[in-house]
Order: sequence, then C-alpha cells, then structure tokens
Amino acid sequence: MGLSLRIAYEALLQSLISLEASVSTPGSGSYLRLVCLRVMGVTVDSPVWVGQDTWILNPRNLTLGCKVCIGESSKIVCPAPVSIGDNFLSASGLYINSGSHDIETLRSNSSSISIGKRVWCGMRVTICSGVCIGDDVVIGAGSLVTKSIPSGYIAYGVPAKPIRKIERNHPENIIIAFNHPSLWKIAKSKILQKKS
Repeated sequence: MGLSLRIAYEALLQSLISLEASVSTPGSGSYLRLVCLRVMGVTVDSPVWVGQDTWILNPRNLTLGCKVCIGESSKIVCPAPVSIGDNFLSASGLYINSGSHDIETLRSNSSSISIGKRVWCGMRVTICSGVCIGDDVVIGAGSLVTKSIPSGYIAYGVPAKPIRKIERNHPENIIIAFNHPSLWKIAKSKILQKKS
C-alpha cells in the first residue's frame, strides 16, 4: 500500500473511532474501536476508550495496555515507540510526542516514551520524547513532562517535577471507568445539573 493511500486509510479509521466516541461513554469497550485501532497497527489489549477528535500519527509505534482511557482532542505522535500501561486515564487535550530535533543541526530525532500502569494525566498534559513515567503517577493539568518521573509521585508544573509521594497500599483497587461505567453516568448528570 502506498504512503498516501495508507495515510488516507488511517485517517478514515481515526474518523470512525472519533464518530464512535461521540455516541459512547468512557468505560464502554467497543469492538469497532478495537478493530479500527488494530487495523491501523496499534498494539492494543482490550478494552480501551479513545475520545472524540483524538489523532494518532504513526500508529504502528503505539502500544496500549488494558483499560486505557484517552480523553477527547488528544494527539499522539509516534515516530519512535510509545507504550502506555494498563489502567491509564487522561483528561482531554493530552499531547504525547516521541519526536524531537537536535538543537544544533535541527535534524529530526526521536526517543521512545514509556508510561507505566495506573497513571493519570490531567487536562492538556504534554509528554515529550525520551520520557519514562513510572507506575502510580498523577500528572497535574497543564504540565509539560520533559524528564522522567519515578513511580509513586504526583508531578506538575512547566517543566513537571515530582512534588509529593503517593502511598497506594492496594493499587489493584484503583477505580477505573471500565470497572464502573456507572460512575461516568453519575459524573455526566452532575455536569448537566451545573449547566442548567
């Protein structure tokens, strides 16, 4: 398959995923979404949820663990491998880019990104090339992650820095939307109540 045909094909599949996200809720494990991601070349366990208007560039370099929720309007750019662990949750506007440029020659280069299990990213988090994020990490809204973050920390800021240790005695009990889809319905009804 030629490059331009492959790009058009991937754009069509991503549009299908976005359309499906507009009529589903986080926590729903859609077979259509899973098939589209796998046909695009994403290595994916089931189930995952990808929000509306989310785009993946070079999807063959993306690996998603089980119970991954990526918020709407997110962008994942993968010139180098990007791996996202189980029970990952992000708000809208997540931006992950494993590409970069040499500051002297401006030649493009890339380094892989690894995100551990049970990581939560707030709204508009940016994760840059070469970063490794450990397990049980919370990244605050608007943060720019340029350096690795060890397991078990809350990190935030520009650039993001580990600020406080998280003590999770039973990380297997972390509530993820896939375990409790009714939580999304409750949250949505509260948001609608506030708007009226």
